[in-house]
Amino acid sequence: MTTKTILTRMMNEPAFAEAVFVDAEKTLAEYDLSADEIAKFKGMPRADFEDFASASPEDRKSFVSMNFAKIEYSYLPQKPDIY
Repeated sequence: MTTKTILTRMMNEPAFAEAVFVDAEKTLAEYDLSADEIAKFKGMPRADFEDFASASPEDRKSFVSMNFAKIEYSYLPQKPDIY
């Protein structure tokens, strides 16, 4: 759920998203993430995130499962602007 929380926050808070792209390790220090999870955020191209943010809910699920496969996504928020 933490990865979804971070991706949602990145979509809703442009300054936070920018901070993740500039220094993911420092920005994400408040979250309980493994080194592998932090690496996935560090390695995520901005264009991929922008595609994710503008994608349909189905495409977002696909993006998350491909890029953050270790996370289980059985719960998806009901808000259409999130997922």
